[in-house]
Amino acid sequence: MKHALLRWNVVLAGLCVTAGLAGCVSAPQGPRVAIMPAPGKPLDLLPLKTSIAEAMRASRWGQIPVVRLR
Repeated sequence: MKHALLRWNVVLAGLCVTAGLAGCVSAPQGPRVAIMPAPGKPLDLLPLKTSIAEAMRASRWGQIPVVRLR
């Protein structure tokens, strides 16, 4: 009986620690790396390439791709 009670105390303590640490975690807010065009490419090409990449990502997930041309 004493051994079972000790085991439940350890399990309860572990759950409390896990719940306490889980409350400190937050989801990332977004990318933290600056996206730049390849060396020698103009900066004007970046929005077009980004739109094409977003359209490819959307089509892979079965969404309707939206290409924004500026």
